[in-house]
Amino acid sequence: MHDAAFLFVARAVSTQRLDSRPLVAVELGACNVNGSVRALFHADTAWTGIDLRPGAGVDVVMAAEEYQPVRPVDVVVTTETLEHAPGWRDIIVNAAGILRAPGWLIVTAAGPGRTPHGCDGGSVGDEHYANIDPDALLDALNAAGFSASMVETNDVAGDVYGLGIMQGAQP
Repeated sequence: MHDAAFLFVARAVSTQRLDSRPLVAVELGACNVNGSVRALFHADTAWTGIDLRPGAGVDVVMAAEEYQPVRPVDVVVTTETLEHAPGWRDIIVNAAGILRAPGWLIVTAAGPGRTPHGCDGGSVGDEHYANIDPDALLDALNAAGFSASMVETNDVAGDVYGLGIMQGAQP
């Protein structure tokens, strides 16, 4: 992940005070290609990393939209992943479903205008790639049932960022 995406996650963690206590966290798209946000959270946060491929930071190899933890989690993080997933909206829905209330989803993705790139940072090749529209991300967060959500863009970095907060009782 690049610096601007990292800084958004740092701001979200700080603003929501997610670094103040140990949490149960899931990272969707967890393969550490060029950096991780895990150090931004409390040192005793329990992490599970999900990705389609094995690698550093990956505990379970499977599709992010299919992962179901044993118990609901406090926070879901997905950085620089949605643009590589044809079913990115399903990832948002799954994140909402695995969060306990209150729970947080933190998203960074390539926004309109970002140069296409592969999962490993190189060329796209034959993998899926589509930049994420900010309005579509906000619609997806709202449709997934997040009671509070926000989306912002970073035009310099070509990023779109999102924060969804799940409040109230969960089934």
